[in-house]
Amino acid sequence: MLTQLFSEDSRFYRFMSKLWDLIVLNILWLVTSIPVITVGASTTALYASVYLAAENKEGYLVRRFFTEFKKNFKQATAIWLILLLAGGVMTADLYIMGVLGTAVNQALGGVVVGVVTVVLAAVLLTFLYAFPMQARYENKVAQTLYKSFIFSILHFGYTFQMIGVILLPFGTSLIVGLVTGMGWSWCCLFYLLAGVSATAYWMVKGPWKRLHKKIE
Repeated sequence: MLTQLFSEDSRFYRFMSKLWDLIVLNILWLVTSIPVITVGASTTALYASVYLAAENKEGYLVRRFFTEFKKNFKQATAIWLILLLAGGVMTADLYIMGVLGTAVNQALGGVVVGVVTVVLAAVLLTFLYAFPMQARYENKVAQTLYKSFIFSILHFGYTFQMIGVILLPFGTSLIVGLVTGMGWSWCCLFYLLAGVSATAYWMVKGPWKRLHKKIE
């Protein structure tokens, strides 16, 4: 019984092997994201590694991650900084408008807040697609950003699914915390252990896989 359970052909062995790969990838992503400026490169490397893992392609996981990290560093970092700057400016604008309150014309203030909110939403939608696209396709920075935004609008059904996939691991960790009585710190630890890589994996196996078939 145990021999069959731990056999390389068993479902349990394949599941545990995949889970271990996701934990390793999650740790690699977390460590390489610490400088903040490298988040784009680390996220792209994560997606590139997950693509291969989802297709059950063999290879050294750590080496694969750092190969993709180095390969995509310049473009992924440029994409990350552009999105970070745009999102930061829009968020700051919303904060300033909130602080000013009635100090500005209400009609004008409402228009400004509406425009800024739309732009911020566009930045977030672009972020959702940018790094998986950078990991999958060879485009220039401007092309990747443009296509990411266009795809997020034209294929909003897939975009909605991606948002759900992103929320699922965090929601699962929260439910586990509530059911077991663990505190927020344990929920966060559970998410940081494998939540980000699991999100990327489910994204690639689910909505991204279906979207690729549609656009390729």
